[in-house]
Amino acid sequence: GTGKSALVEEFIHQQEKQQQSLSPAFLQGKFGQIKAGVPFSAIAHALNTYLLSLQHKQDNEKQLEALKKRLQTQEIFRFSKTGLMSDHAQVLTDTLVPALRDLLARDPSTEANGDEAAPETVPNSSSLVGHDINLVKFAFLSLIKSLSTPEEPLVFFVDDLQWADDASLKLVEALFKDKMTGLVCMFIGAFRSDEVNEQDGFGKLMKEHQAEATTLTTSNLSPVDISEFIADSIERDPEEVAPITEAVFSKTLGNIFHVKQALEELTRKNALYFNVMTFSWEFENVSAVELEENLSGNVLEMVADKLLTLPKQLQTALAAAAYTRMDLLLLPDLLASQSIEVDAKALQLMMKRAFKEGLVLQDSSSKDRRSRRSNSAPTVPKYKFAHDRIREAASESIPDGPERHSFLLGLAKVLLSKGDFSANDWMWFTAARHYNAIPADMTDDMEVAQLNCKVGKIAVSKGAFQDAVLFFRSGAERLDIETCWREHYDFALDL
Repeated sequence: GTGKSALVEEFIHQQEKQQQSLSPAFLQGKFGQIKAGVPFSAIAHALNTYLLSLQHKQDNEKQLEALKKRLQTQEIFRFSKTGLMSDHAQVLTDTLVPALRDLLARDPSTEANGDEAAPETVPNSSSLVGHDINLVKFAFLSLIKSLSTPEEPLVFFVDDLQWADDASLKLVEALFKDKMTGLVCMFIGAFRSDEVNEQDGFGKLMKEHQAEATTLTTSNLSPVDISEFIADSIERDPEEVAPITEAVFSKTLGNIFHVKQALEELTRKNALYFNVMTFSWEFENVSAVELEENLSGNVLEMVADKLLTLPKQLQTALAAAAYTRMDLLLLPDLLASQSIEVDAKALQLMMKRAFKEGLVLQDSSSKDRRSRRSNSAPTVPKYKFAHDRIREAASESIPDGPERHSFLLGLAKVLLSKGDFSANDWMWFTAARHYNAIPADMTDDMEVAQLNCKVGKIAVSKGAFQDAVLFFRSGAERLDIETCWREHYDFALDL
């Protein structure tokens, strides 16, 4: 809530306005607690979103052809004479960038001869073999080199690095260590310093490579800053709002996100209100201590109080999105698992209400910033939570215990049915996490063990071995040691 992401967004916005001779490419990804155990989630999202935007952007043929030529100059991105993809290209399309597949051109002669030896579109569970993480790193750096040029430098922003998986951190470290010529990339990572220690993966990475990085610290605002912010918001002099400033600052310590939530809570409780007779903001003529009594103990309580003012269907939709993703095509099925039937139009109206309340923002990451004025066909709007604390409050709105277990079970069943080996394997990872959090008496132990085994193998295929171990162990814990070797010998041995 101190403005880390906003600072980077403003930097990118200024670069877009100021650059004349250069055309920087901006890639953005974000790690999240809900994606824990999904290897490369933020990096894969950033690369796929960028490449897809290039392919679908109008008037972009020259830039796209130039990228294809740069890819062809690197041997690892060329097809063999038999039409087979190299191991490096295969690992990228399997683990990180499925969108890259359409940019890799085969030798026309193989297509003319009717060669059918093209690589499989997706791996299957019986043939998943662990990739060497060094292979993944080399392929990743080669792709970054192809994407970045002196005329089109790359700015790669990854948010919430404190939640990054170990496999992703290895790729970030590869960028730090890389000495490859021609790599024109600025990497920006944002993280919460109070959630990092030197013993975890990201903490170790920062300590080892602090010499190669510049660290900027965003801090909370001072009482004077908060006073000016509040005074400007309600069109009063700073001296007049002193009681509000004192009450709000004592609860928020100057965290601007928390400050905004506190002001909204004061308005919901009519301690701060707009007088329609005088057309001005007014507040109760009471002391700061009395105003403070209207404020919840922490920001999660403030946001939770706000969520309670929403229709029940919207509350459930936000909770479902908090435990999965903010996907308007998926949400109707997730809501149906909770006995709530909504069509696309009703869901759009619900999300507009959430947007109006400041709980979600329209997600523009899937749109190329340089094509905002294009006349492309309308698509389903994409939203994201306005802040991680809002996502956290939405997930906490489902009471812990049997109610939450039942909620997660419904979501997991939908994700399990819709997951696949291509762009939607995240659904299987998330389903596995939810099944593992549900008491065993609510699930079929063998089905959960098999799911963990499958997800673990996918993690292995991506070189994310530490994540894989967690899933394999969760699967093994579901097996009955007395019967599994007798009744499910092959699976028990495999796991």
